[in-house]
Amino acid sequence: MKTFLVSLMVFLSCSLISATGNNARKEPESRTSDSVEDTTEYFRFFSFTDKSEWESIPVSRAGKHYLGEDIARKYYLFKDLYTYRTPVSPGSPAMRTVIRKPVVYNALNKLEKHLKKINYEGSAQNAGQIGQTFEHALDVAIAIYSQETPGFESELQNSDNAKEIMSVFSRVELIYP
Repeated sequence: MKTFLVSLMVFLSCSLISATGNNARKEPESRTSDSVEDTTEYFRFFSFTDKSEWESIPVSRAGKHYLGEDIARKYYLFKDLYTYRTPVSPGSPAMRTVIRKPVVYNALNKLEKHLKKINYEGSAQNAGQIGQTFEHALDVAIAIYSQETPGFESELQNSDNAKEIMSVFSRVELIYP
C-alpha cells in the first residue's frame, strides 16, 4: 500500500510539473484590433539596424533609384541580406542565387514594381507618400531578416496584390532598443 501511495504521488507531481511547463512555453497571443468583427493582426518586431549600416554603402554601388539615394542604399542592403550565391555543384563554375525568406523578398519586389508604376503615372505629390511607404517596408524587411516571422510571412503569402502587401507592411511596428 505504501509503495502504491508513493508511486501515485510521484505520478501526480510529474503530471503537474508537465502541465505547468506546457503553459509556460505558450507563445504570447497576437495583438488584434479592439473590434469583435475586425480580426486584423498587427505585428511588432525589434529592429537592430541603425543608419550607419545603409549609409556606409556608396551610391555608386547601390545605383540609382526613382525614390532617391537613401532608398537605393536600403534596397541594395535588402537585396544583399536576402540573397547569396552558391555553386550549383562542387567544382562547377556555374552559380545559383539562393533567397532567404522568399515570401518577404518576392512581396517587397512586387511592392516596388507596383509603386514604380504608380510613381510614373502619378504626380509629384504622390512621390513623398510612395517613398514613405516603401521606406517603411524596406525597414521592416531589413529588421526581420534574422527573426522568426511565420505569422507575418503567412499574411504576405495570402496577399493577392500590392495593395494588400502594403496593408500587411503598414501593420508592422518596429521597436528600436
